[in-house]
Amino acid sequence: MSKTQHPFYQWIKANGLKMGYVADQIGTHPRTLGRYLKTGSAPLLFQNAVKGFTGGVVGYEAWETAE
Repeated sequence: MSKTQHPFYQWIKANGLKMGYVADQIGTHPRTLGRYLKTGSAPLLFQNAVKGFTGGVVGYEAWETAE
């Protein structure tokens, strides 16, 4: 999956947000955010942060769980 196809990336762009701002709000580095979007895999704590930040729009089903 490419980064631009990921549901969280699409949500970010649909809401007119910048990647750096989103990364800061969920407590990660922008490069880390980009890597998670590119691979489609993220740790559960990150998934929880995304779910909370998006109000549940982007949930666990959008991710493969990483160890």
